[in-house]
Amino acid sequence: MSYREFFKQCTGCYSYPWQERFSIWSGKSIAVVAAPTGAGKEFEAVIPWLYFHKMSIPTTARLVYALPTRSLVEQVYENTRRVVAALLLPIKVYCLKGGFIEHGFEQDLTQPAILIGTQDQLLSRALNRGFGVSWGQRPLHCAALTNDCRWILDEIQLTGVAYGTLVQLYKHWQELGTFGQTQLCLMSATLDDRPLEGLDVERFELDTKDLAYAQLAAKVTRPKPVLRAVVKGVADVAALVEAKHLPESLSLIIRRFTVSELTFFSSPVTASHS
Repeated sequence: MSYREFFKQCTGCYSYPWQERFSIWSGKSIAVVAAPTGAGKEFEAVIPWLYFHKMSIPTTARLVYALPTRSLVEQVYENTRRVVAALLLPIKVYCLKGGFIEHGFEQDLTQPAILIGTQDQLLSRALNRGFGVSWGQRPLHCAALTNDCRWILDEIQLTGVAYGTLVQLYKHWQELGTFGQTQLCLMSATLDDRPLEGLDVERFELDTKDLAYAQLAAKVTRPKPVLRAVVKGVADVAALVEAKHLPESLSLIIRRFTVSELTFFSSPVTASHS
């Protein structure tokens, strides 16, 4: 089965050209995925790894998907569980976030597993300082997250020091050696490359072939008007939204607490391609 057909089996639609290019990433360099929101970064983080296991192509035993917020973890976790269940693959999916930590991934490091969690839960374990983990169990969790892993760090612009921390850990893993291959993929619509200076990096971005897809091009090129207004209270906010909101569009309102100003974004809603 080709990757393109496998992607359609997982998602119901064919992959974009940039996703097909990323699917053959070897993991020997750091992958930098610089693609706008709606370009399909979430599925592309997971499906190539699943494809390798489906086709018995050598890859890492674990996929570690780190996200900055609990809400993002919940979304990616549920989507990934549905895809894995539909494929009937013997791969367990674990969630690690505050208040909900699934265990078992640290017990058998030879079995394939997907770990999806907040950056604090996953990185603290990789640093051998796992949140909520007893001292005696911390080395097991550390081993599970530093050996034979493909790390994905998503929404980097929201991760703060986690970005630099993971890059430093990756350098140590490469210098000191790990069991199996340890890979790193960084994904964001806006990425600061400075922490990657001097490292071997492979970039994956949209090109003209991707923009030939009308659905994707509409997301990338659609206008996003911005309006700033001074407001005194909730009534002013409601009046502004009523006056400026465009039908069949998504509006984002940001209140600045230092001054009574409000920023209003509006952009058309299109069908999503996760």
